[in-house]
Amino acid sequence: MNEQKKIRSWCLYDFGNSAFATTILAAVLPVYFANVIYTGSDATAVWGIVTAVAMLIIAALAPILGAISDSANSKKKFWTFFMALGCLGTALLMLPGPGDTLMLSLFFVVANIGFSGSLVFYDAFLPHIVSRNKMDKTSAAGYAWGYIGGGILLVVNMVMIINPGAIWGEGDPQYLGTRLSFLSVAVWWLIFSIPMMKNIHEPVLDNTPKKAAAAIKDGFHRIGVTFAHIKQHKELFKFLIAFFLYIDGVGTIIRMATVFSSDPQLGLSNDLEVLTGGVLSITMVMVVGLLITQLVAWPMSFLMGRIGQKYGAKNTIYICIVTYILIATAGTFMFADWNFLVLAALVGTVQGGVQSMSRSLFAHMVSKEKTGEFFGFYGIFEKFAAILGPLLMSLVALITDNVRFSVLAVIPLFIIGGLLLMRVKAPDTRLGKQKT
Repeated sequence: MNEQKKIRSWCLYDFGNSAFATTILAAVLPVYFANVIYTGSDATAVWGIVTAVAMLIIAALAPILGAISDSANSKKKFWTFFMALGCLGTALLMLPGPGDTLMLSLFFVVANIGFSGSLVFYDAFLPHIVSRNKMDKTSAAGYAWGYIGGGILLVVNMVMIINPGAIWGEGDPQYLGTRLSFLSVAVWWLIFSIPMMKNIHEPVLDNTPKKAAAAIKDGFHRIGVTFAHIKQHKELFKFLIAFFLYIDGVGTIIRMATVFSSDPQLGLSNDLEVLTGGVLSITMVMVVGLLITQLVAWPMSFLMGRIGQKYGAKNTIYICIVTYILIATAGTFMFADWNFLVLAALVGTVQGGVQSMSRSLFAHMVSKEKTGEFFGFYGIFEKFAAILGPLLMSLVALITDNVRFSVLAVIPLFIIGGLLLMRVKAPDTRLGKQKT
């Protein structure tokens, strides 16, 4: 099959599933949960527990499922199952109303497991659909189209929610705009999964596919062998430790940005709210900031892919790490709401780059026979991003009694992660320097 058709189909899956990241994980569902579903004073803590449960389940399953998929040559089947599970769970999110905390939590856990699980196998397809000299560019393209896809549907959903009269005519009965936005994510995600279902097939490997029982047994055996011979994979695990640290910094900035910026102690002046006559409240500024990040990240991801091809994935990651250190430093000097938008744009310049080049570099290091297993490990470290950072931010805020300095706490994660990355022996991924 035409390689470009496979690449487009693979990228379109990111275009579709990224709507889950923007509407469900970041912008709409957490607010809906705190303001409508669960209105107690500890809503943030409860939502954190719900999210953690979903993350823990998929983190525990990912390497095992990946190893089983390698043994049975069944990445496509596993991807399809988790994609369908994610779409179903997301669609069901439209059913819970005020007070239905348990119902919404269960549906969210199902949806999040489907979303995260599908990405383990989606990532594992990368080394199988393109030659090694195209992995940097293709990985970047996937993230780029993901940003634009997630951003487009988020704009549509925000119109449905903020100005419901424009669509429903008479207000927004029973939060219909918000609830239909969840359904729209499921439909959008499913539609843009079709090209991958149709055009990307199970990779043909040398090993003979095993039946279910044998594959499960062999999958657990593979995990045991991997840990028993960890010295043979020490560069991969060194990379994963470095990746965990600097991607934790990235995840912390993404997840804590709105909480940090809206903290009353930070005292941002509302210049944009005054300028727009109250249209851009601090809440709307946060939403606009998220959209700016998505829009900037789209072209910049393509650019980072080209930089990766020319200078190598590792060097491109270093550029991103240095930029994030500058962003964290600049965050301590925010004094107006428009400063947040500037930093959001700056985050967009490197967010796709650090994610795509990390995935590409890892794909270069993994043998094709173990892509499912090792991308399962990769998924664990990626899914547990933003654990150390928030704790460090809280600790600094408590010690200094000044939330403004808390953002500096993520800088050591970038520095230590970058230094460890320097010690990783990885293939030269520059175009023309790779083995195809």
